[in-house]
Amino acid sequence: GIPTVFEGDLENEEDVLEWLERQTSSDEIEDVTDEMLDMIIEKMPHVAVLFYDKDSKTSQKVLAELENIDDECDQNDIAFVKIDDDNEAKEWGIEELPTMILFERGIPHIYEGDLMREEELLGWLVHQKRHSEIPEITDEMKDKLMRTYDHVAIIFYDKDDKQDIREC
Repeated sequence: GIPTVFEGDLENEEDVLEWLERQTSSDEIEDVTDEMLDMIIEKMPHVAVLFYDKDSKTSQKVLAELENIDDECDQNDIAFVKIDDDNEAKEWGIEELPTMILFERGIPHIYEGDLMREEELLGWLVHQKRHSEIPEITDEMKDKLMRTYDHVAIIFYDKDDKQDIREC
């Protein structure tokens, strides 16, 4: 599972009990730190990550929609977390929030669709899990993958050149 940190007073038994009850009954997408995210990506084969800004109305609307597919992700063995960390987003080359990335065995797949259409997103997540496809990545993702893995195969192409795309 995904770790959740209790940030209250451990001496206050009522607060701890209330927090534990919330954890077991909650259907919320877990908020994680950058360290937790790195560990989850490393340990779990399929992780959907919403990079968001908790102070943005757009991010909050998207989050409300995506809460609807959290259980379905669990049923499909896809961990679903969220992170509000501009530096971590920049590390992955994310310039616009909110953004969804599925990490498949550490390899990032960027969702290009409308995050407000949760059923389409769920379909995409399940499709990515079941089918092997070469993902498009940012320069920052390329750099991070090259630092992480001993061997990385990358296809460079011009997406505006139809001939290049056909050859890929």
